[in-house]
Amino acid sequence: IMALGYLGKTYLWAASPLMKDGAQVGASKNGKTYDYDEEFAKKAAEVFGELLTLVEGGQTQYGLAEFNYKDIYNHERSADATSCFSDIFYTKKQNWKMPGSIEAIFRGPSSDFNGSNWNTSKVFGPKVDKVVGHDNVIHQPTANLIAAYGMANGEPAYIVENGKLVPNTAGGFDPTHPYKNRDPRFYHDIVFDGFKYLNGTPGQWANLQYCQLYTGGNMRPVANASRTGYFIQKLVPHTCNEVDRDYDWGSAFHCYLPYMRLADIYLMYAEACAAFGGASGKATNFSKTAEDAINTLRDRCGAGHVAPEYVADAHKFMDEVRREREVELAFEGFRFNDLQR
Repeated sequence: IMALGYLGKTYLWAASPLMKDGAQVGASKNGKTYDYDEEFAKKAAEVFGELLTLVEGGQTQYGLAEFNYKDIYNHERSADATSCFSDIFYTKKQNWKMPGSIEAIFRGPSSDFNGSNWNTSKVFGPKVDKVVGHDNVIHQPTANLIAAYGMANGEPAYIVENGKLVPNTAGGFDPTHPYKNRDPRFYHDIVFDGFKYLNGTPGQWANLQYCQLYTGGNMRPVANASRTGYFIQKLVPHTCNEVDRDYDWGSAFHCYLPYMRLADIYLMYAEACAAFGGASGKATNFSKTAEDAINTLRDRCGAGHVAPEYVADAHKFMDEVRREREVELAFEGFRFNDLQR
C-alpha cells in the first residue's frame, strides 16, 4: 500500500502544472495552474484506484480514523468511537502509544517519545506569563489558513471575487460571527477568540482562562502570544499548559506525524481524476469519482458535500479539491510543495 501510495504521488507530481509547463510567475492568472498532463494524471488515478479498492474492500489494515467526539474543543472522543482522528497526530494517557491510528500508511520510528512532552508540546501555545512552559517559539496559523476552513454546509467561507478574498455570505458565512457554523475540523484544529484555553482552576492565570485574541487582547503580543489572532491545536492539544499539564510525564504525551496517511490518498486521487475529468472523473478500477472522494472525507467529519456550483465547473471544482487539501492536511508539512506543484 505504501509503494502504491508513493507511486501514485510520483505520477501526480509528474502530472502537475509545474512539471508540464515549468515554473510560472503568476500561474493562477495565466491559467497554467489548471494545466495538468492528463496522461500522467490518469496513471496516478489508476494507481490510487488500485490502492483504494484494496482498502475499501477490507483487504488491508488501513481505514479513515473516526471523527466522533463528545467534546470537539477538548478532543474528547465519544464513548462508542473505535478509533480517533486526534490519534493520527498525538496520543496521551495511552502508554506512549505511537500516533497514527488506523490511518497512517508510512511513518518513521519516533523512538524518542519523551521529546514530545519536553519540546513539541510547548511550541503551539501562548507564553504570556509563562502559561505554557519553554521559550517563546510559537507556531501559529495564518489568517489565510483560517479562511480556508469552510462552512458546516460544505460551502467555502470565503470566495475570490475580482482577485480578492471576500466573505461568502451567500454560502452562509456571517462576518459578525466568523466562528459560527464552520467545518467541524475548524473546531478540532483552531483556537480562536473566546476559546476556553485553561480547563482546570486557573489560579494566577485567571485572566488567560478564555482567549482574548482580538486586536489588543492579552493573547496578541507578538513576542509571546499570537501575531495572527489564532493558535492551532491539531497536533498538540491546548491542554498542554501549566494548568492542565498534559505535557507532564503522567500524560504520556506522544506527538508524531505520519509521512503519508489515507486521507492524503483520497485527496491525491481526487486531484488526479479532476485533472482529466473534472468532478466526475474516475479511475477504471475504483468506483468513486473525484467528487465522491472529497465527500468521503467530508462525511468522515460531518461537513456538507461539495456544493453544486463547484461541481459543475472544472476549475472551481479543482479549487475546492485544493482547499480541501489545505484544510485536511493543515500543519502536516505538505503545503509548500503543493503550492509549488
